[in-house]
Amino acid sequence: MVVHNLQYGLGRILLHPDRSASWATNRRVILGLGSFTILVAIGWSLIGAWMVLPFAGLEIALLAVLLTRVSRRVYGKQVIYVDRETIRIESSIDPTLQSWSFPRTETRIHFIKPDHPLDGPTFRICHHQSVIAIGDFLNPDDREILQQLLKTTGITIMLRDNSPPTLLEA
Repeated sequence: MVVHNLQYGLGRILLHPDRSASWATNRRVILGLGSFTILVAIGWSLIGAWMVLPFAGLEIALLAVLLTRVSRRVYGKQVIYVDRETIRIESSIDPTLQSWSFPRTETRIHFIKPDHPLDGPTFRICHHQSVIAIGDFLNPDDREILQQLLKTTGITIMLRDNSPPTLLEA
């Protein structure tokens, strides 16, 4: 999802992944599937196939770990602040908050065309040797919105595909 507060190319762009289920919903899924798995495993163990019990527990534990990791990731965000002199990017996709600040005049945005029509474009903010990926978790429609917003900031956008970089015409 893309939320912005840009006026005259200055302001804030907030990016965060779509959330199809809340943490409470994920807990209910784990509890429901875990209960069903345990009931089936107990049924099999009553007829003598007791070796399914450890695997049922392993299945529930793996489901819980993976849903927890996914849930943590979808509550992350990236924020791009654009003012007259600097561009600041804050990323909290991982558990830690990372922040970068670059001078606006020396910063470029690389717009990389998708190889497949169903994929969205990829964006990189580049300053000398620093390259920051932005919006990799966005769906293709949100990436198109992000592209339009980045054009309004007035920052130089470089169009990239498998050929050498060229200047994107606004």
